[in-house]
Amino acid sequence: MRTFKEWMEKRQDIFGFEKEQEKDSSFAVKNQDPIMQVDIAHVMDELANAKIHGKKGKIPYVNEIHWGDEIGSLKLLLSPAGSGKAIISGKQTDLENKDCWICKEIIPYVNLEDASFRDDENLAAILYKKIDGIKNIEIPKAGYSNLEKLTIKLSRKCCKPDVIPKIFIYTGIREVVKDKNYIIKFECKGQGAEAPGEGGGNRLEMFAIEMSYDEKTGLIRCMGYEVTSPMKGHKWEPQPSDWDEYFSPKQSSDEICKAIANALSIF
Repeated sequence: MRTFKEWMEKRQDIFGFEKEQEKDSSFAVKNQDPIMQVDIAHVMDELANAKIHGKKGKIPYVNEIHWGDEIGSLKLLLSPAGSGKAIISGKQTDLENKDCWICKEIIPYVNLEDASFRDDENLAAILYKKIDGIKNIEIPKAGYSNLEKLTIKLSRKCCKPDVIPKIFIYTGIREVVKDKNYIIKFECKGQGAEAPGEGGGNRLEMFAIEMSYDEKTGLIRCMGYEVTSPMKGHKWEPQPSDWDEYFSPKQSSDEICKAIANALSIF
């Protein structure tokens, strides 16, 4: 039986664009802390009291707000400190007539320059403007055949200096099933890095962005996850996803790529 590492490396870099990355000179954050320590509870309260498209927000979970329950409703998920991102999604039905949430935007806190002084009201106002500006939730699509093209475009976006985390080197795309499943691979510089939150027990070998299309649902799924090994040895074990979002093939490729690149940028 092949190991996960051997499986991942089979047909490595099938698309082979290995252009040397430019030096990172454009990425500047006013506040030098990697993640802004916003008061999530305060932001949630501010937004829950605001109406979006005439609907007042409800808080089913401590870090989640819904504006409505029907198709076309909107949802905000604020991730906890340590991953620092806001995920905005809209409710739709998939091709199996099941409810699903279509990711419209992923916003790193560090990109919200107006909130760089940890002003929770400013952060709430910026998020409100973005959520209220969403007018359309795209529907699923049967027979989508452009996942390969989308994955290549995404990998190029993720390799830009203001996106790719400094510890990573892009190492290629693995085709699992043509136009159905691809994995974008980023390995660590040097001999790997200590995996965050593991108490020194694991070494980060690689970060994977997995793209898949499901004919039954008509949706694109994107997961980003670490692959780790014990500090002694190499096991290459996939870890729980840092994000797991669904997109519609009818969304613009720019919107999809921007959201995923934003999620990667704050790793």
